[in-house]
Amino acid sequence: MFDAIRKNAVTLAAFAVITTGVTAVVNYVTKPTVEHQTALQQKTCSIRWCQPICMTTIFSKSVSW
Repeated sequence: MFDAIRKNAVTLAAFAVITTGVTAVVNYVTKPTVEHQTALQQKTCSIRWCQPICMTTIFSKSVSW
């Protein structure tokens, strides 16, 4: 019985090591793409949110003058 438990534990440990390694490799390979997409998304969001605020600020300053 202990042999079966030991065999399953070794199998589980090997599976954990392999999947952790695969995850690390995928993260390393896709890191530049993720950073590029994050930068594009932040730029897009800042443009979408900044334009109404800037326009409101411009109009309110022109009206108050």
